[in-house]
Amino acid sequence: MLRMAAGRMPGLRATARAFILQKAPRDFCVTYVNVYCNRPQGMNRIYTDLYRNILDVFNECGVQIMKK
Repeated sequence: MLRMAAGRMPGLRATARAFILQKAPRDFCVTYVNVYCNRPQGMNRIYTDLYRNILDVFNECGVQIMKK
């Protein structure tokens, strides 16, 4: 589902597939997804859009993301 969400993103590098890497365990969440982009100066916006896509895909698949 994370790769599906990344696949909906414009501006990501087509030659470098999104990859899943556990970056940080937290009480109620884990940071997992990483992507490559052509505009690194826009990473904050890209991750904002990516996280929105992740929420959409999880909702479409019936997976609830728990909130703290």
